[in-house]
Amino acid sequence: MRIASRFFRSSGNEKPAVASGGLPGPMRANHVEKDTTIMTNTPLFSKPKTAAESQLEKWIEQGRSGVFTVTTMLTPELARLLLANNPNNRPAQWGANRGTRSVTAYAAMMARGEWMLNGSTIVVASTGELNDGQHRCEAVIIADTAVPVQIVFGVERHTRSTLDQGIARTGGGVLAMEGVKDANNWLALLLHGPLPPGPQPSRS
Repeated sequence: MRIASRFFRSSGNEKPAVASGGLPGPMRANHVEKDTTIMTNTPLFSKPKTAAESQLEKWIEQGRSGVFTVTTMLTPELARLLLANNPNNRPAQWGANRGTRSVTAYAAMMARGEWMLNGSTIVVASTGELNDGQHRCEAVIIADTAVPVQIVFGVERHTRSTLDQGIARTGGGVLAMEGVKDANNWLALLLHGPLPPGPQPSRS
């Protein structure tokens, strides 16, 4: 009776030894690890802010703490920045047939150098949205010039419904403020017919 050998020859079906890393030694070279890299859309080079963008951001941020007014030059660039945050506003009045308050009329005055700083403000809400001033902003862009303006920052957004509710000044009203008697009658004659003989318009 033969005594069985303590050792057996290899049959060629043994599993490869597992290395300490958890992968079979002979298969390690063929292992493909999962790529967990997260791709982002962050640009390699961000566009630097212009001086106008930085200044407007500072004003809007200051307006979150309270109401204040600045006197500055309204440039086409600043006008575009203000209009970029002008949601749900009434349609702008563009045509010359809209009278002296149209974008076209404003732009013509600006191009001729007739625009004056009269205390009428552009209004920006505490949210950064434009409450009043879209016609002036559009006109500055068309005229491609800069005009002096005052801008109020920090008012509540809902107050825009109270703007432009007063009685518009007429030509006769302007003459009356200059002291002309019977201003409306004189304006009608000036616009629609020759001046009558006799005394000329006088100041009160």
